[in-house]
Amino acid sequence: KSSQPSSDRGPSGVNYGRRSVPEGQDGADHAVPLKTQPAEPARDPGNGLPSQVVSSNELGSELGPEAWQWELPPAYPTIVMANIRVSMVKDVDTVNGTVYMRIGIWQRWHDHRVATRGKPRNCPLPKKLWSPRPTISPKLADFECYTSEFQQQQSKEAQIGDLYTLTWFEGHICNKMDLQPFPFDIDDVEFEVRGSECFLRNGDTNANNKTEYRWLLQHETKPSDRFKMGKHIAPHGWSIVATEIEYVNLHHEHDTVKIRIHMFRIWSFYMYKVILPMVMIVVINLLQVFFKVDDLPGKMEHITALFLSTFALLYVVAADLPKTSFQTPIDWVILFTMVVLASSGVIAVLCAYVAGATDLGANGAAITSGDPQDIETANAISTIGISALTALYFFTVCALSVPNYRRMRQSIAALQAECHDDGEVILKGVDDHIAKIKAEPHSSSMPTTLYKPWN
Repeated sequence: KSSQPSSDRGPSGVNYGRRSVPEGQDGADHAVPLKTQPAEPARDPGNGLPSQVVSSNELGSELGPEAWQWELPPAYPTIVMANIRVSMVKDVDTVNGTVYMRIGIWQRWHDHRVATRGKPRNCPLPKKLWSPRPTISPKLADFECYTSEFQQQQSKEAQIGDLYTLTWFEGHICNKMDLQPFPFDIDDVEFEVRGSECFLRNGDTNANNKTEYRWLLQHETKPSDRFKMGKHIAPHGWSIVATEIEYVNLHHEHDTVKIRIHMFRIWSFYMYKVILPMVMIVVINLLQVFFKVDDLPGKMEHITALFLSTFALLYVVAADLPKTSFQTPIDWVILFTMVVLASSGVIAVLCAYVAGATDLGANGAAITSGDPQDIETANAISTIGISALTALYFFTVCALSVPNYRRMRQSIAALQAECHDDGEVILKGVDDHIAKIKAEPHSSSMPTTLYKPWN
């Protein structure tokens, strides 16, 4: 007679042990058959790793669609292959520091439990079937995530049990910009993809800590397809240069891939809408050297009209300029334009005073009380002063623009030189890290503080 308690014996006399239910399930313990002879762990045909959970043979042939074991990964850890496609990049908001994106992530893995059901490929999957699900950060409140496809792979090479999901992420993400060289700046749209969640087919989610699955950004047949940008992506006012991919935080609880989309600003908009009008205003201001110094009212009307025009232009373009705590090159151009106009007014008044033309007659005309020599000197001072201001202005505009433009072109050339032959993608140690995970999925960059179910 067996010493096993009667509560641990099944109706057909099969010896049962006790297995605790995963966190979040009702019931204290569920009974599962125990193998009387230790067997070599089953090899998962999808990743070649020993299965660390009870296989469908151990669970019996009647593993129902509602069984809680479907909520567990097929192996600890399961190897998940993923590839990313960015289908939309728009509304790059310089003022608010945001960008709107639409990102699709395909994930592929093998679940031997689905294969051993003995059902055809088009048979519905269990409602509680486990799957990996990544997350993206940083994101704003309107950023949405939804899984549009969850089924078995349909290719000729795929086996029964080869599963895949397609998850879409859409909304605004934070976009920190370096606006010091604005408008000759390069923006790095940066976000992280983390293998941090598990997703059930019925919509429930749970956490992953590198023990349920390892997230590998790799395509089995086409390495160039691991990351793709849509062919027609062209953010308004920007041009995409390259995309940089790198595994970061290697000793973190989640496999984390950082993606940087490098793009440079199309500066011609600001050149034609802001800088060129400012330069034309200063050129028109230079024409006052042909005014006589004794025509002070005419000079002041000329300068005042240009000064008000500058303020009106600034009011129009203010919505397109970033609000920063520092002065960008284009801010200095605007500020120096107003300084030149104000200084021109001061020079006009001083020269009129030297010439003795600051007094007005009864009809409002200037009365010149100076001698001809003083008038000639005042005219020379006015011409030299206004010309010097204009020359200094053009020198300042060039000093603010040319170095930043050259640095932008050098950065673009350096990024293009780093791109791989398979597209505008820069891989920084991605393949090496993936090889390490495949070789040692249980120990590659895994924190020692994690609970490991295989220990």
